[in-house]
Amino acid sequence: MSDYDPDAEVVGKYMLAFIESAGEVSPVFESKVRSTFEEYTGKVKPDKWYRAEDVKQTYEAILADVGPRTMKNGGVETANTLPFDEDKSVEGALALLCEEHTSSEVYRNTTSRRPAGQYTYEVDGQSARLGATEGYPYTKPFVEGIYSGLISRYGPPESRPAFDETTPRADEAFAWEVEW
Repeated sequence: MSDYDPDAEVVGKYMLAFIESAGEVSPVFESKVRSTFEEYTGKVKPDKWYRAEDVKQTYEAILADVGPRTMKNGGVETANTLPFDEDKSVEGALALLCEEHTSSEVYRNTTSRRPAGQYTYEVDGQSARLGATEGYPYTKPFVEGIYSGLISRYGPPESRPAFDETTPRADEAFAWEVEW
């Protein structure tokens, strides 16, 4: 069974967080991101469900149109909306991220255990090897933003994660060595 199910449905709450985060860059970016989502998925509402392939195409179109910085910022803001307790460690938050990413509250209408791939991580103190599996569909800069947001949120005060690309493992699409 594949690590990506294009016909699975994903809930809109995290897409909406991504759209709203583009407004922090500028109102023009937010408008552009919102209109791209509407073109591929229709109007995004937090409790509405959207076909995973349409969402994937939206993220790819946004990356091509506005670039990796906006995608990364969207990932950071998405990390800030994750419903995790604030007393978690970075490693604890990463474990919850993996649970949330495959949750029936986020994906439905699929028989896949991992309908949108999975995050990968190994933490050692204030460093980690972070990545995503081949089946992860929503762009590399977005994933970097999610990781950066979680490290900033759950790491020591003033954590500034530094990402260094590394060779992905056989089941990964991309990976980094990260220190904070």
